[in-house]
Amino acid sequence: QLAQGKKIDQLYVYIYWQAWEMLDDAGRQLFLSMPAVDDGTFMELSMVSGLDPDETQEALVRLIDLSLVQTGGDLDEPRYSLHRLTETFLMHEVLKWQQGD
Repeated sequence: QLAQGKKIDQLYVYIYWQAWEMLDDAGRQLFLSMPAVDDGTFMELSMVSGLDPDETQEALVRLIDLSLVQTGGDLDEPRYSLHRLTETFLMHEVLKWQQGD
């Protein structure tokens, strides 16, 4: 049972790393900024990430296409957030990797 759980964890990590590799620099920058703005609006994400609106739009579309970001809210003001599994990957794998651990 434990070994099977470990294999599933490794599969998720593999899938997320594949998605990470498909992101350009703007996509990665926005992705890394997402935990700072839980359930953020487009403008909040643009401000926190430091990307201009066009870059934010392109990056957001890519993150949504890769199922890394969830969309909520309403049509007038959609909100964007990370799925908990995605946030766990980001915090435990990507940030650790960037810090050289």
